[in-house]
Amino acid sequence: MPDVLDELPEWARTGRREKYPYDRWFDGKVWLLHEGVDFEQDRRGMANRIRHAAKKRGVRVTVSHRDNDGRGEIVVKALDLGEQSFEVAE
Repeated sequence: MPDVLDELPEWARTGRREKYPYDRWFDGKVWLLHEGVDFEQDRRGMANRIRHAAKKRGVRVTVSHRDNDGRGEIVVKALDLGEQSFEVAE
C-alpha cells in the first residue's frame, strides 16, 4: 500500500541540490564550521552563502568568521525573534 508523505524527500526534489546542510546549521545551536572540513570556499564567500540560504528560508541568522592560522572558521546560529546578533568579521 502506498504511503502519504508530508513533503517531497530530498532525492525527489527538482533543481540544484544544496551542497551544505543549512537546515541542520539553522537549528538554533551554535555551529563552528572549519574551512576544508565543513565548507570548501573561502570564509567570506561562505558566510555570504549562509546568509543567503537563511534569507531564502525566512530564518534570521548571525554569522561571524575569522582566519585561524590560514584556515577559515565560521560561527553560525539561527536566532529567535528577540535574540541579539553578534555579527563581527576580522
